[in-house]
Amino acid sequence: MKKKPEEIVTIMQFQREIGLPIFIKIIGENFSPDIFNLLKLMQFDKIKEDDAQKILLEGMKQKNARTLEISECGPLVVRQLGTWREMPLDGSMHTWGGMETVFGRDNYKVYRYQGLAMIVFSHLLPLWKMGTLPNFGASSNELAARSVLARFLSWALAPHGIVGFWGAPVEEGVVVMRQWESGAESFFVDTQKSRIISIEGIKKLNSGFKIHRLDRTLKNRQVRMTSEQILAFLSNSTTYLSTEGLTVPIRQMIRQLSMMAEGIVLPFEDFKPRADLSL
Repeated sequence: MKKKPEEIVTIMQFQREIGLPIFIKIIGENFSPDIFNLLKLMQFDKIKEDDAQKILLEGMKQKNARTLEISECGPLVVRQLGTWREMPLDGSMHTWGGMETVFGRDNYKVYRYQGLAMIVFSHLLPLWKMGTLPNFGASSNELAARSVLARFLSWALAPHGIVGFWGAPVEEGVVVMRQWESGAESFFVDTQKSRIISIEGIKKLNSGFKIHRLDRTLKNRQVRMTSEQILAFLSNSTTYLSTEGLTVPIRQMIRQLSMMAEGIVLPFEDFKPRADLSL
């Protein structure tokens, strides 16, 4: 017997190899393969159908487990999303101003990426719901889709002592950037287990770890940052988005990172961006 659309479910787990209880549950059959390609790029592992429900149920029993249930949004939500507008990547917008909003209700919050997706969630509940369009992750909205997933991960990973930033890992540490500069690429620092989690996988956070900031006005030299400068820089570059600003735990994680890392300002042209995020 053919399954009903609402019975067709795909379950994926973030960085399954390290056992984080962070899941995505995709409901329906109308989504483009682009969504699965993007989730794979962002280190979500697909769980075999025979094992999926059991693994999800067991995983959700863990402390601070989170599942984002993704389904195609109906006409009412589509109207609430507004009209899709392509985002510039040339620096004309220092933030993707107005595209992302978070607002609070009585016991839950609503995140909206204009024209693409809406997430309803509560930090007190393990199941969050997202409505989006069938072409989520397609080339026309890939950058926005990466932003949406980075926001989800930022909220879901925070209780595990993990904080996210826009940017990319490099051999000697990380390069931290603005959202538009990074092309919505993000990485996460596990302050409890001293590791970096990114699209490249898991990397140990070793002694001598460096945080790089890029400066378009700096030429042919490098400048060291103080711990206070690193703290301010990281606080403005985190992927964590909230109506109340950064939470106390997030601020504590950022402070810890600023005290253990060396901060270096580099000329912007010294950094070669990743040519293809699918590599």
